[in-house]
Amino acid sequence: ADYGAVIRPGGADAKASSLTADSLILNFGAICELDIYGEGFAADQLNASVLQIEKKVWPNGGGPEYDSPVFRIKAHKADDAKSIADGRYCLGTIGKVEGDIANIVIEGMPNQKTSLLYEDGKLYLNVQNYEAAPMTWVGDKSNKWNLDNEDNFLSNDTGEAVKFVTGSNVTFNDNATSYAVTVDGNVSPGSITFSNTKAYTLTGDSIVGNGTITKSGTGTVTISNV
Repeated sequence: ADYGAVIRPGGADAKASSLTADSLILNFGAICELDIYGEGFAADQLNASVLQIEKKVWPNGGGPEYDSPVFRIKAHKADDAKSIADGRYCLGTIGKVEGDIANIVIEGMPNQKTSLLYEDGKLYLNVQNYEAAPMTWVGDKSNKWNLDNEDNFLSNDTGEAVKFVTGSNVTFNDNATSYAVTVDGNVSPGSITFSNTKAYTLTGDSIVGNGTITKSGTGTVTISNV
């Protein structure tokens, strides 16, 4: 499968379908659309004797949106559940992996922490709910506001450096190293509070979800992203 090709076991309507091949060769930008189900921890499965994963390195930077394969996940939560259950979802039986599964991009679950694991011949998707908490921007590691990556915030409860996670209430005040904030990948805070006398700018990717923005203080805030 090359860039933009879509593999979808069973199509959009069949539940927990499977595709079996001798070799599953996922070149950069190839997309696998997979359903997972909180009821019974079922999932679409990709079975292969060999799974090959390509990561493209562009010598001069740039390139298209994806430089490695994509797993686009559609999560179906159990009845009355607020989100799909934490746990391990088996995505197939794989005899051998050539390449690094950590290079596969996981999309479709921005409100939960996801990672891939290859263990005992099985490919798993680990799902874990984020624990939102109030935090204040510092930006001492970089000027990037990203999801569960760089610890550019301080916990309001403990004062320790923390990473932003979905649903957290975020404050921007005058006690920061950087006031030019770049949103790196879409983020979804519970709320944003600017309490500043210094000038803040927000650029980069989108701020999504239903969070509110509260502004106080004499400093300006310029938001140039969505």
